[in-house]
Amino acid sequence: MRKERTTISIDSEILGRIDALCSVRGESRSSMIERVMIYALEDYEEHLKALENPLTQRIVRAVTGSPKVLGVLVKALGQSMSAEEIAALRDRNLTDADVAEQRRKEKKAAKRKKR
Repeated sequence: MRKERTTISIDSEILGRIDALCSVRGESRSSMIERVMIYALEDYEEHLKALENPLTQRIVRAVTGSPKVLGVLVKALGQSMSAEEIAALRDRNLTDADVAEQRRKEKKAAKRKKR
């Protein structure tokens, strides 16, 4: 696979964690970051694929659409989050649902085009 050189900014705490793992594994920083990104992308793509299901989307939108409902669920799960954290979680979930819906529409359009 062809590699491209790029520049990114990473929080110093995260970079420290990456460097610690690199040291233990005897692996380069670049290799470790690439590995972690591959795992994260695979997980995120799987997450989006699950959200492409219209029923799953409806559930996610119903649960995360209301900060109050989301706050009750967070408490029921024994977690503690500020109103700002709940709002950010809501926004991320709704954005993911929007992205998944767009992906589903694009796949549907591509199938129609093939016919």
